Amino acid sequence: MQTIYMEVLKGLVKEELAKLTGNLIKQTKGFASFFHTEEVSNGQKAVILKLDSQIVEYQSTGDDVRDSKNLSDLIEKTRVAVRSFRNDKNCDKKKSDTLEFLDNLKNYVTNFADKLSSSDFKFNFLNLKLTNTPEGLFYQHMIKYIGKGVFDHDENKNPDVRKKKELAVDKRCFKLNDYKNTNDFELRKARTLESLDELQRDNKMIVSEAKGKVSIPIDVTFGVIPISASITKPWSPKKGSLEVEINEAREEIQRLSARNFVVQSVEQEEEQPAPPENNDDDEPTIVPPPSEATNEDAAVVAANP
Repeated sequence: MQTIYMEVLKGLVKEELAKLTGNLIKQTKGFASFFHTEEVSNGQKAVILKLDSQIVEYQSTGDDVRDSKNLSDLIEKTRVAVRSFRNDKNCDKKKSDTLEFLDNLKNYVTNFADKLSSSDFKFNFLNLKLTNTPEGLFYQHMIKYIGKGVFDHDENKNPDVRKKKELAVDKRCFKLNDYKNTNDFELRKARTLESLDELQRDNKMIVSEAKGKVSIPIDVTFGVIPISASITKPWSPKKGSLEVEINEAREEIQRLSARNFVVQSVEQEEEQPAPPENNDDDEPTIVPPPSEATNEDAAVVAANP
Protein backbone atom coordinates (compact mmCIF):
# COMPACT_ATOMS: atom_id res chain seq x y z
CA MET A 1 0.00 0.00 0.00
CA GLN A 2 1.35 3.38 -1.01
CA THR A 3 1.07 5.86 1.85
CA ILE A 4 0.90 9.64 1.94
CA TYR A 5 3.86 9.83 4.31
CA MET A 6 6.14 7.80 2.05
CA GLU A 7 5.11 9.79 -1.01
CA VAL A 8 6.03 13.00 0.79
CA LEU A 9 9.18 11.58 2.40
CA LYS A 10 10.58 10.27 -0.87
CA GLY A 11 9.96 13.65 -2.48
CA LEU A 12 11.76 15.51 0.30
CA VAL A 13 14.71 13.10 0.25
CA LYS A 14 15.02 13.43 -3.53
CA GLU A 15 15.07 17.23 -3.20
CA GLU A 16 17.95 16.97 -0.74
CA LEU A 17 19.87 14.55 -2.95
CA ALA A 18 19.42 16.93 -5.90
CA LYS A 19 21.08 19.67 -3.83
CA LEU A 20 23.98 17.36 -2.96
CA THR A 21 24.43 16.25 -6.58
CA GLY A 22 24.39 19.88 -7.68
CA ASN A 23 27.11 20.74 -5.16
CA LEU A 24 29.29 17.87 -6.39
CA ILE A 25 28.89 19.04 -9.98
CA LYS A 26 29.91 22.59 -8.99
CA GLN A 27 33.08 21.20 -7.41
CA THR A 28 34.32 20.19 -10.87
CA LYS A 29 33.79 23.59 -12.47
CA GLY A 30 35.37 27.02 -12.28
CA PHE A 31 37.26 28.24 -9.23
CA ALA A 32 35.96 25.40 -7.02
CA SER A 33 37.83 22.86 -9.19
CA PHE A 34 41.14 24.07 -7.72
CA PHE A 35 40.08 22.70 -4.30
CA HIS A 36 38.41 19.45 -5.38
CA THR A 37 39.51 16.44 -7.41
CA GLU A 38 37.19 15.81 -10.34
CA GLU A 39 37.60 12.05 -10.01
CA VAL A 40 36.52 12.16 -6.35
CA SER A 41 33.57 14.48 -6.97
CA ASN A 42 32.31 12.40 -9.89
CA GLY A 43 32.79 9.16 -7.96
CA GLN A 44 30.77 10.44 -5.01
CA LYS A 45 28.11 11.74 -7.38
CA ALA A 46 27.74 8.27 -8.92
CA VAL A 47 27.13 6.77 -5.47
CA ILE A 48 24.54 9.46 -4.67
CA LEU A 49 22.73 8.91 -7.97
CA LYS A 50 22.48 5.21 -7.15
CA LEU A 51 20.83 6.11 -3.84
CA ASP A 52 18.43 8.41 -5.69
CA SER A 53 17.37 5.50 -7.92
CA GLN A 54 16.88 3.25 -4.89
CA ILE A 55 14.63 5.87 -3.27
CA VAL A 56 12.50 6.09 -6.42
CA GLU A 57 12.21 2.30 -6.70
CA TYR A 58 11.41 1.68 -3.05
CA GLN A 59 7.80 0.58 -2.62
CA SER A 60 5.91 1.34 0.55
CA THR A 61 4.86 -1.63 2.67
CA GLY A 62 2.07 0.30 4.38
CA ASP A 63 4.05 0.51 7.62
CA ASP A 64 5.51 4.03 7.65
CA VAL A 65 7.78 3.52 10.65
CA ARG A 66 9.29 0.40 9.11
CA ASP A 67 9.68 2.04 5.70
CA SER A 68 11.28 5.09 7.28
CA LYS A 69 13.89 2.86 8.90
CA ASN A 70 14.53 1.09 5.59
CA LEU A 71 15.20 4.41 3.88
CA SER A 72 17.50 5.41 6.74
CA ASP A 73 19.38 2.14 6.22
CA LEU A 74 19.78 2.91 2.51
CA ILE A 75 21.23 6.32 3.36
CA GLU A 76 23.59 4.82 5.94
CA LYS A 77 24.87 2.21 3.47
CA THR A 78 25.43 4.99 0.95
CA ARG A 79 27.38 6.97 3.55
CA VAL A 80 29.57 3.92 4.21
CA ALA A 81 30.12 3.50 0.46
CA VAL A 82 31.14 7.16 0.10
CA ARG A 83 33.52 6.91 3.05
CA SER A 84 35.11 3.77 1.61
CA PHE A 85 35.52 5.46 -1.78
CA ARG A 86 37.13 8.50 -0.18
CA ASN A 87 39.52 6.29 1.80
CA ASP A 88 40.56 4.52 -1.41
CA LYS A 89 41.34 7.92 -2.94
CA ASN A 90 43.26 9.07 0.18
CA CYS A 91 40.86 11.96 0.80
CA ASP A 92 40.65 13.99 3.98
CA LYS A 93 39.23 11.65 6.62
CA LYS A 94 38.33 14.37 9.11
CA LYS A 95 36.08 16.53 6.96
CA SER A 96 33.69 15.72 4.13
CA ASP A 97 30.71 17.83 3.15
CA THR A 98 29.15 14.80 1.45
CA LEU A 99 29.43 12.56 4.52
CA GLU A 100 28.08 15.33 6.75
CA PHE A 101 25.19 15.88 4.33
CA LEU A 102 24.27 12.18 4.40
CA ASP A 103 24.47 12.10 8.20
CA ASN A 104 22.02 15.01 8.38
CA LEU A 105 19.73 13.45 5.77
CA LYS A 106 19.55 10.22 7.75
CA ASN A 107 18.59 12.20 10.86
CA TYR A 108 15.91 14.12 8.94
CA VAL A 109 14.25 10.89 7.84
CA THR A 110 14.18 9.55 11.41
CA ASN A 111 13.04 12.86 12.89
CA PHE A 112 10.22 13.23 10.37
CA ALA A 113 8.57 9.94 11.37
CA ASP A 114 9.13 10.73 15.05
CA LYS A 115 7.53 14.13 14.68
CA LEU A 116 4.40 12.85 12.96
CA SER A 117 3.90 10.24 15.68
CA SER A 118 4.43 12.83 18.42
CA SER A 119 1.93 13.00 21.27
CA ASP A 120 1.59 16.71 20.44
CA PHE A 121 -0.69 15.73 17.55
CA LYS A 122 -4.19 14.30 17.93
CA PHE A 123 -4.43 13.27 14.29
CA ASN A 124 -2.68 10.09 13.14
CA PHE A 125 -0.58 11.22 10.18
CA LEU A 126 1.11 7.85 9.60
CA ASN A 127 -0.07 4.88 7.50
CA LEU A 128 -2.64 6.91 5.54
CA LYS A 129 -3.31 5.39 2.12
CA LEU A 130 -2.35 7.62 -0.80
CA THR A 131 -5.55 8.56 -2.65
CA ASN A 132 -6.64 11.25 -5.07
CA THR A 133 -9.56 12.40 -2.91
CA PRO A 134 -10.30 15.78 -1.29
CA GLU A 135 -9.17 14.62 2.15
CA GLY A 136 -6.20 12.72 0.74
CA LEU A 137 -4.88 15.82 -1.03
CA PHE A 138 -5.47 17.92 2.08
CA TYR A 139 -3.52 15.49 4.28
CA GLN A 140 -0.73 15.17 1.72
CA HIS A 141 -0.03 18.89 1.64
CA MET A 142 -0.23 19.21 5.41
CA ILE A 143 2.23 16.34 5.93
CA LYS A 144 4.52 17.99 3.40
CA TYR A 145 4.34 21.25 5.39
CA ILE A 146 5.34 19.46 8.59
CA GLY A 147 8.13 17.67 6.71
CA LYS A 148 9.57 20.94 5.45
CA GLY A 149 9.99 22.00 9.05
CA VAL A 150 12.22 18.97 9.60
CA PHE A 151 14.25 19.12 6.38
CA ASP A 152 14.65 22.90 5.99
CA HIS A 153 16.24 24.88 8.83
CA ASP A 154 15.01 28.14 7.30
CA GLU A 155 11.51 27.00 8.23
CA ASN A 156 12.37 27.18 11.93
CA LYS A 157 13.58 30.74 12.39
CA ASN A 158 10.84 31.22 14.96
CA PRO A 159 10.05 27.84 16.56
CA ASP A 160 7.13 29.21 18.62
CA VAL A 161 5.30 30.42 15.51
CA ARG A 162 6.12 27.21 13.68
CA LYS A 163 4.73 25.16 16.56
CA LYS A 164 1.46 27.09 16.58
CA LYS A 165 1.06 26.58 12.84
CA GLU A 166 1.68 22.85 13.09
CA LEU A 167 -0.88 22.53 15.89
CA ALA A 168 -3.37 24.44 13.72
CA VAL A 169 -2.70 21.94 10.92
CA ASP A 170 -3.26 19.05 13.32
CA LYS A 171 -6.53 20.57 14.53
CA ARG A 172 -7.92 20.98 11.00
CA CYS A 173 -6.85 17.48 9.92
CA PHE A 174 -8.46 15.94 13.01
CA LYS A 175 -11.68 17.86 12.48
CA LEU A 176 -11.85 17.03 8.77
CA ASN A 177 -11.51 13.32 9.55
CA ASP A 178 -15.03 13.37 11.01
CA TYR A 179 -16.44 13.80 7.50
CA LYS A 180 -14.63 10.95 5.75
CA ASN A 181 -17.52 8.48 5.96
CA THR A 182 -20.10 10.44 3.98
CA ASN A 183 -20.84 9.19 0.46
CA ASP A 184 -21.58 12.66 -0.91
CA PHE A 185 -18.57 13.74 -2.98
CA GLU A 186 -19.65 17.36 -3.34
CA LEU A 187 -20.17 17.63 0.41
CA ARG A 188 -16.75 16.15 1.12
CA LYS A 189 -15.10 18.43 -1.42
CA ALA A 190 -16.85 21.49 0.00
CA ARG A 191 -15.98 20.51 3.56
CA THR A 192 -12.31 20.02 2.65
CA LEU A 193 -12.16 23.41 0.93
CA GLU A 194 -13.81 24.93 3.99
CA SER A 195 -11.12 23.34 6.16
CA LEU A 196 -8.48 24.99 3.98
CA ASP A 197 -10.20 28.35 4.45
CA GLU A 198 -10.29 27.82 8.21
CA LEU A 199 -6.60 26.89 8.26
CA GLN A 200 -5.78 29.93 6.16
CA ARG A 201 -7.52 32.13 8.73
CA ASP A 202 -5.63 30.33 11.51
CA ASN A 203 -2.37 31.02 9.71
CA LYS A 204 -3.12 34.72 9.27
CA MET A 205 -4.12 35.03 12.91
CA ILE A 206 -0.93 33.35 14.13
CA VAL A 207 1.17 35.62 11.94
CA SER A 208 -0.73 38.71 13.07
CA GLU A 209 -0.34 37.88 16.76
CA ALA A 210 3.38 37.20 16.38
CA LYS A 211 4.21 40.60 14.88
CA GLY A 212 6.21 42.79 17.18
CA LYS A 213 9.79 43.00 18.32
CA VAL A 214 12.38 40.32 18.82
CA SER A 215 15.47 40.45 21.04
CA ILE A 216 18.66 39.27 19.32
CA PRO A 217 21.62 38.33 21.56
CA ILE A 218 25.08 39.62 20.58
CA ASP A 219 28.54 39.02 22.00
CA VAL A 220 31.27 41.63 21.60
CA THR A 221 34.74 42.06 23.05
CA PHE A 222 36.35 45.34 24.09
CA GLY A 223 40.04 44.67 24.53
CA VAL A 224 40.08 41.51 26.60
CA ILE A 225 36.68 42.08 28.20
CA PRO A 226 33.80 40.05 26.71
CA ILE A 227 30.42 41.75 26.87
CA SER A 228 27.05 40.14 26.21
CA ALA A 229 24.08 42.27 25.23
CA SER A 230 21.01 42.17 23.03
CA ILE A 231 19.43 44.41 20.46
CA THR A 232 15.72 44.71 19.77
CA LYS A 233 14.44 45.02 16.23
CA PRO A 234 11.01 44.92 14.60
CA TRP A 235 10.05 41.44 13.43
CA SER A 236 7.22 40.24 11.28
CA PRO A 237 6.75 36.57 10.35
CA LYS A 238 5.41 35.58 6.96
CA LYS A 239 2.54 33.29 6.07
CA GLY A 240 5.28 31.30 4.35
CA SER A 241 5.26 27.70 3.27
CA LEU A 242 1.97 26.88 5.00
CA GLU A 243 0.24 29.41 2.76
CA VAL A 244 1.93 27.80 -0.24
CA GLU A 245 0.68 24.32 0.70
CA ILE A 246 -2.84 25.64 1.39
CA ASN A 247 -3.04 27.30 -2.02
CA GLU A 248 -1.63 24.29 -3.88
CA ALA A 249 -4.02 21.93 -2.07
CA ARG A 250 -6.98 24.18 -2.91
CA GLU A 251 -6.11 24.23 -6.62
CA GLU A 252 -5.76 20.45 -6.79
CA ILE A 253 -8.98 19.79 -4.86
CA GLN A 254 -10.97 22.24 -6.98
CA ARG A 255 -9.95 20.27 -10.08
CA LEU A 256 -11.37 17.03 -8.69
CA SER A 257 -14.55 15.81 -10.33
CA ALA A 258 -17.30 13.52 -9.06
CA ARG A 259 -16.83 11.47 -12.25
CA ASN A 260 -13.51 10.25 -10.85
CA PHE A 261 -14.76 9.61 -7.36
CA VAL A 262 -16.44 6.53 -5.91
CA VAL A 263 -16.59 5.95 -2.19
CA GLN A 264 -15.97 2.23 -2.49
CA SER A 265 -13.52 1.29 -5.25
CA VAL A 266 -14.91 -0.88 -8.04
CA GLU A 267 -12.07 -3.29 -7.54
CA GLN A 268 -9.58 -3.46 -4.67
CA GLU A 269 -5.97 -3.94 -5.74
CA GLU A 270 -4.24 -6.98 -4.39
CA GLU A 271 -2.00 -5.98 -1.51
CA GLN A 272 1.71 -6.49 -2.09
CA PRO A 273 3.30 -8.83 0.45
CA ALA A 274 5.48 -6.94 2.91
CA PRO A 275 9.20 -7.41 2.25
CA PRO A 276 11.14 -9.35 4.87
CA GLU A 277 13.02 -7.56 7.60
CA ASN A 278 16.48 -6.64 6.35
CA ASN A 279 19.52 -7.78 8.24
CA ASP A 280 22.20 -5.31 9.23
CA ASP A 281 24.57 -6.84 6.69
CA ASP A 282 22.11 -6.81 3.81
CA GLU A 283 20.75 -4.06 1.65
CA PRO A 284 17.17 -3.07 2.59
CA THR A 285 14.75 -4.93 0.35
CA ILE A 286 13.87 -2.94 -2.75
CA VAL A 287 10.55 -4.00 -4.22
CA PRO A 288 10.22 -3.12 -7.92
CA PRO A 289 7.96 -0.10 -8.43
CA PRO A 290 4.37 -0.76 -9.41
CA SER A 291 3.37 -0.13 -12.99
CA GLU A 292 2.13 3.34 -13.70
CA ALA A 293 -1.42 3.83 -12.46
CA THR A 294 -4.11 3.64 -15.11
CA ASN A 295 -6.91 6.17 -15.49
CA GLU A 296 -9.59 4.35 -13.53
CA ASP A 297 -12.96 5.98 -13.04
CA ALA A 298 -12.62 5.48 -9.32
CA ALA A 299 -10.35 6.47 -6.46
CA VAL A 300 -10.14 4.86 -3.09
CA VAL A 301 -10.97 7.04 -0.13
CA ALA A 302 -8.29 7.15 2.58
CA ALA A 303 -9.42 5.96 5.98
CA ASN A 304 -7.51 7.29 8.95
CA PRO A 305 -6.69 4.46 11.35
